[in-house]
Amino acid sequence: RSYEFRLNKKERAKALRTALEVRRTEGKLYVMKTLNLSGFKTKEAIAALTTISIPTGEKTLLVIPAADLKVEKSFANIEGVKVVRLTGLNVYDVVSCKHVVMTEEALKQFQAE
Repeated sequence: RSYEFRLNKKERAKALRTALEVRRTEGKLYVMKTLNLSGFKTKEAIAALTTISIPTGEKTLLVIPAADLKVEKSFANIEGVKVVRLTGLNVYDVVSCKHVVMTEEALKQFQAE
């Protein structure tokens, strides 16, 4: 017996929009213009988070529009930060993290979908 349950694409997209809207109304959705890091530096990644007043250690979801090895590696060493590409964004990650940080480009691409 299989208890598998599938959601329609429209329902899944609506749930994701709703979860992001809840984070926005809570004041926990942050939009950054760019994430230009000069190298693979965790210090720069921490500095980028502190500029938008996110304390280190809290669960934070960082959404980037496409693969960026510098960003992914730099934020990987920070405890509580999860880096997700826009194509891999899901409701569980948004709900389980306290803060959601998106780049402007990722937000534009999400709104276009």
